[in-house]
This record gives sequence, C-alpha cells and structure tokens, in this order.
Amino acid sequence: MYLGDTEAIVNRDPGGRAPLGIESLASGSGVGGQATFLGEFWVLGFLFSDGEGDLVTAADAWYRSAMKIPILFAVAGLLVSCGGGSGPTFVSGTLDGSRGALGFLPAQAEKGALFEYYQAKAPSKWRRNWASALDLTGVSWNDSRTATLISPSHVVMAAHYIRPPNVAAVFHDRSGKPHERYIVAVRSLPGDIAVGKLNLPLPPEVKHYRFASPAQARVGRPVMITDKTNTLSVHRIDAIASGQVRFGYIPELNPLYQRNLVVGDSGNPSFLVENGELVLLGTHTTGGAGAGPCYADPGVQATVRATMAELGN
Repeated sequence: MYLGDTEAIVNRDPGGRAPLGIESLASGSGVGGQATFLGEFWVLGFLFSDGEGDLVTAADAWYRSAMKIPILFAVAGLLVSCGGGSGPTFVSGTLDGSRGALGFLPAQAEKGALFEYYQAKAPSKWRRNWASALDLTGVSWNDSRTATLISPSHVVMAAHYIRPPNVAAVFHDRSGKPHERYIVAVRSLPGDIAVGKLNLPLPPEVKHYRFASPAQARVGRPVMITDKTNTLSVHRIDAIASGQVRFGYIPELNPLYQRNLVVGDSGNPSFLVENGELVLLGTHTTGGAGAGPCYADPGVQATVRATMAELGN
C-alpha cells in the first residue's frame, strides 16, 4: 500500500459548543440548569447536582473542578521528576555489531528532531542534538512530497508522490539559510522512483548524497529514517531483493527511535551512516517500518544515472 498523497482529516469540535467540562455541567444532570455564551465566557445559572446527591451552584461546581487542576499538575510534575525521562538508548542486549555503528546516539534516549524552528522560505535553525552530527541539508523539507539531492542539479522522489513544478524545492544549509529551486523536468522509473532536474545547481553548502554501495547495504545494519515531521529515526535493514529494501525495528533500541511511517511520508529518504557521512539507501514507498527502492542496487544506480544524463545538468 502506498503512503500516498491523501491528507489525514482531523476531527474538530463544531463552533459554538461549550468548553469541555462546562458543557457536561449544563447537560442532563442539571436541575433547571442552562448555559449562556457571552463573548468568550460561558455563564451557568440555577442549580446542579454534584453527582453525590447535593445541589450546588454552577460557581461551586466550577470551583470544585478548578481546584483539581493544581493537584493534577503537581502529581504530573512529581511523576516526571521521578520517572527517569525517556530511559536509556539501548534497552536490552548488546546489539552485536550495531552498538558501535550507533555510537553517536546519546546514553539517554532523545528524539531526533531536526530543527529548533523551521521556516520554509526563511532562515531556520537546526537543533543541536545527536542528529546534528549528520548533514541533512540535501533534503527539501518544505513540502511533504520530499525531494532528496543526488547531484547539485538532480533530486529523487517517490514516483507516486512527485513535487509539482510550481512548488519550490527549498534546501537549508548548515547555517539555516534557505536556497530555493524549482523542478523543471521529471522522469518516472520502475520501482517507485522519480528523478527531477532543478532549474539551477545548488552550491556546495547544500549536501548531495552518493548512493550506498552493495557492500554497505547489509541485512541487520542500522538505517537513518526520515519522515514528514522532520524527525530522524533509527531502524534496520530487514531484507533486500529485486531492487527493493525493507526495514524493521531494532528491538534492543529505545522505542523513541522508532517511526511508524504513515500517509505523507512517501519519498522521504533513508540513509546509512558511513564514516560519519550519510549515503542514500532508499526513499519510502510503504508504511510501517518502511520499504522502497534500494539505491544500493547496481541496476537501480545505473538506471538513475542514465536518467540524470538524459535530463542534463
């Protein structure tokens, strides 16, 4: 199943409803109760049952509820202070052969949020965390139809989720400066790959990624997974066959590093870390832990390079 370009629908309360809690006070449990909206305030009149056989005024009922709020905050604060945060990065086992490959992860698990703040066509600030050791300037994050740079003039995308020519492809360098380009030509290839040509080459400050090699793409190896929330996660290679790669989760790794890919994540890149450098392994086609075309496959590499030559520089 493609992750696709369908946008999720979020349910919202219809306008004009009483705020949660006050609405329930004004409902069937009341004794002649009613609610009136005045500007930003709900005014409750008459008497209400407090559920324990006593009649109380609306003000009393509100006060009793309001007094619970500081207590809840205090309890929540105590739980946070005693809960040990997100826990250790490595939760069990030794991750034979992988712990060393993930040596850049902190001892305590930390979500791989990429930006302190992000502005599509204005300066942005990369977050200083474990993910900041990796250069992700070559990924265009300003649209969910993600484009990843494979030369100063070419990008790859999911063929079923192509960025249109009227939507800018913006790349932010390490200083947070935006570089705006447009995709002027696209070729779709088998295996859910699209290669696009930019209107102008990008400067060296924006990273373009070389393909992972067949020797580097080994089953069980950790993979850096990106998604539409601009977050870096850590999965592993579960299988490679017929120009496709499938990922899975690492049981010994804190679940904070796992991402369940969903609609809108299509085309986001996955990388291997080779001597501290990101090399392109795939772009997402399906959900869950992820799967898609494998750019470590020699046949896939040859087809993409031939398409780049056809599109020109």
